[in-house]
Amino acid sequence: MHRQAYFVASAGLATLALSACGTVTDTSVAARVGDVELSHDEVVEILSDAPGGTDDAESVRGVTSLFVANELVKADLEAIGVEPTEVDTTDLTTDDALRSEFSAVVETWQALPVEVLADDDVEGFYTSGASGLVCASHVLTETEEEAEAVIAELDAGRSFAEVAAEASTDPGSGANGGRLGCQTIDAFETTFVPEFVEGARPLEIDEVSGPVESSFGFHVITKATFDQLGAEDVLQLRVRQFDERYDIYVDPTIGTWTESAEIVPLG
Repeated sequence: MHRQAYFVASAGLATLALSACGTVTDTSVAARVGDVELSHDEVVEILSDAPGGTDDAESVRGVTSLFVANELVKADLEAIGVEPTEVDTTDLTTDDALRSEFSAVVETWQALPVEVLADDDVEGFYTSGASGLVCASHVLTETEEEAEAVIAELDAGRSFAEVAAEASTDPGSGANGGRLGCQTIDAFETTFVPEFVEGARPLEIDEVSGPVESSFGFHVITKATFDQLGAEDVLQLRVRQFDERYDIYVDPTIGTWTESAEIVPLG
C-alpha cells in the first residue's frame, strides 16, 4: 500500500496541460479537434478580453489547453449521444464564455452513469492491456490465516466485492468492495508500497493473488474486471483513448498531444 496512505486519487481531466516553446504566428492554427479550429488570432482575442490577460507563453498555454479539453469532451458527449447543458454566454467575455462552456460540458460528462460511458471500444481497450492503467482491488486482513480464509471464500464463488465489504480491515476500500481505483503504471508503483506492487504486477485481470504481506497486514489482491469499474475509472479510460478516437492537432511550436492526456513540448 501507499507509504503514507492507502490511496491517492489519480488526476482527472483538469490535468490537461500545455507547455509552450518558440514563437507563434498570428494567422496559423493553434489547435484543432476534428473540424473545430482555434487560431492564434483567436487565442490573442480571448486573452485580450480576459481581465489582466497577456499573450505570454503561459497564458497561451492555458487558453489552448482549455480549448482542446473543451472540444474533446464535447466530441465525446456527441459520440455517446448526450447533449451537454446549455450555457448562456451572452453577457460573458470570450474567456469566461469558454470557461463556462467547459465547466458545463465536463459536469455533464462526469455525471453520466457507468453503463452509458462503458462501450465496447473502451472495454476492449481495457481488457487488451493497452490502457496503461492498473485497476486493483484488495482485501486487507491482520493475519495470513485470515487472508487464506478470504481466498477460500473467493474460490467457493463469492464475489470479491462482497468478501471485501465483510472482511477487509481497510476502511477506505472495504466499503467500496475493495476497489482502489485506477492509476497509470507509474502512479501505481509510486502510490503503493513495494510489496503490494510486486504482488499485483504479475496478475491478469480477475486473477487473485495469494496472501501478500506488507507493514499494513496481509493483502489479497485482484485486478478488476471491466464490469467492476466505476464511472470515474471508465472516464480515465476514455481520456486515454482520446488520441485514438478523435483527430487532435496542436501547433508544434506549442507542443504535442500524448496518450497521457496532456500536451508536452516537442524536443
